[in-house]
Amino acid sequence: MEQVFAEIKESVEKEAKQLVSRAKRVAEREIQHAREEAEAILDSNREITEKEAKLHAERAIARIKADVRKQQLEQQQEFIQEIFDVALAKLKNLPRDDKYAKWIKALLDAGLSQIPNGAGIVFCNEKDIEIIKKLIPSTKAKLSEKNIPISGGVIVKSQDGRLTIDCSAEAEMRRAKEELRDEVLKKLNLDL
Repeated sequence: MEQVFAEIKESVEKEAKQLVSRAKRVAEREIQHAREEAEAILDSNREITEKEAKLHAERAIARIKADVRKQQLEQQQEFIQEIFDVALAKLKNLPRDDKYAKWIKALLDAGLSQIPNGAGIVFCNEKDIEIIKKLIPSTKAKLSEKNIPISGGVIVKSQDGRLTIDCSAEAEMRRAKEELRDEVLKKLNLDL
């Protein structure tokens, strides 16, 4: 019986050692699998974090570029405005000579051509009254007794007051500014 117990004991110990050995191998595989899974999760999280960081950086760079471009455009617009303001100031102080009178006549003709029958009321600044007085007799228009605060040129209104044609120096500068803005910007960009 002792021998049977010894054989059983030996068999149980052998089986226990095999079970322990198998359990160790299974545990090691599970641990290895858990490590691989943890590394995969870490890699995935790292990848997501890197993508988010890259996206955030790209957005920040795009915002900065947009802000810089906006500032450049604002500076260009300010510069263009300064150029036209200087031109308007020079125009305001031009001598009222024959060349200037021809310009005023062209503006007057352009304004009156848009008024039915050319019978309009002509407004001008105080400096241009004498020139307009010389030009009015050859038209169906009348000179207003009121002076208006414009740098030069004329404003023509229909007799009924419903139609106003602005041929003032300021209006001409606004039109020129709109027409020349792209050309000026191209030159600014080439020179910068």
